[in-house]
Amino acid sequence: MATGGTATTGGVATTGGTAATAGASATGGVWATGRAAATGGAATGGRTSSGTGTGGAPTGGAPTGGATATGGALATGGASSTGDSSSAIVKSITAGNAHTCATFSNGTEKCWGSDTYGELGNGTPLPQLGYEPLPAAVAGVTTSNATAAGAFHTCTMLSGGTVQCWGYNIYGQLGNGTTTDSPTPVPVSGMTGATTISAGAFHNCVVMNAGAVRCWGYNTWGQLGNGTTTNSSQLVSTAGIVNASAVSLGAAHSCAILGGGTVQCWGNNSTGQLGNGTTTERKDPVHVSGM
Repeated sequence: MATGGTATTGGVATTGGTAATAGASATGGVWATGRAAATGGAATGGRTSSGTGTGGAPTGGAPTGGATATGGALATGGASSTGDSSSAIVKSITAGNAHTCATFSNGTEKCWGSDTYGELGNGTPLPQLGYEPLPAAVAGVTTSNATAAGAFHTCTMLSGGTVQCWGYNIYGQLGNGTTTDSPTPVPVSGMTGATTISAGAFHNCVVMNAGAVRCWGYNTWGQLGNGTTTNSSQLVSTAGIVNASAVSLGAAHSCAILGGGTVQCWGNNSTGQLGNGTTTERKDPVHVSGM
């Protein structure tokens, strides 16, 4: 039970202990991605020697899950299960397709579960088809404020508003200008001033300290909100948003809370998840009707 914070269900991590609850949760706890669904807690599908998974991009429509991320704080009142003798407690937690990460009160990060694409961030060399059944320290992270897990990647927001990501990167979701997987954290290029972070299946968005939203990664359905459907390995600005207070991502769509409590969404809309009375995907934000 949370004792001093709020765990999110919608894919948004915040630094203030509160979170939006709008995001999509994974169906049955697993993202059906069209390339590597989890089986028995480990992702199948393998990888090529270049570090990218086989099977390519999801086909036949959007992924059917969403990112469960780390808004707020889930306090556990104890140290991690690895035998660490420090007094640090867990302050937030996030789950991806088949991995989980926890942020500790001393700014460190530990992850466990599937590590096929380096999503645990502990530096185990790639390629691999392994998993880690106990929490293991994420390499080099000592000032984490909040973390968001995508399907096979993870991003953490550090003090000062910078962001680092690790794991699967075929769509540029690590934000470092490449599409190369990384088993250790890499800085998101050009990122400063982030206040909240959220992860979708293969994309991420942050709210900046001035209220703008910036996103990166997979963009087939316009979920980055920049008016295109081109994937981006670097930050792009979501069109027209200047006063956001929170952002929450589904598998292939995104939504933001704006000043005054209104909501705008963008991306995949095959089941009406943008809330504008249509089922037409949008590459830029639209208002949720009556909100």
